[in-house]
Amino acid sequence: MIISEKEQKIEEIIQQITGKKIHANQNRHTKTFTRDEDLKIVITDKNDKEIFCIKKIDDFEILLKKVDKRIIFDYAKKNVFSEWLKNIGEIDIAKKFLLLETETTNVEDFISQLKNIIEDYRYSFSKNY
Repeated sequence: MIISEKEQKIEEIIQQITGKKIHANQNRHTKTFTRDEDLKIVITDKNDKEIFCIKKIDDFEILLKKVDKRIIFDYAKKNVFSEWLKNIGEIDIAKKFLLLETETTNVEDFISQLKNIIEDYRYSFSKNY
């Protein structure tokens, strides 16, 4: 994750005060300052009203049912999902998301492929356990 010097300084100050590592990730639609054990994506509408929060991979299935496809697509085009997945240690699925985020230009195709990636992930996860 690329952060500004100001954001890095904020992270350091918060860590000194709280004793906990904090990640700063800010762009127009995503504002998160979270502890390592509580990384999340806050999805907001164009008025900055929170409409959904992703805390775990399973939340993507709910996201697809509850949030407008265009909003999901807009977040994806900023690589928000792949960056979050990378930050929580899900490198393999993060790579798949990044490829989808950078190469897909159609909203419907994106949503369809996203559903497939999530389904494949769930299948491979359940197969291993």
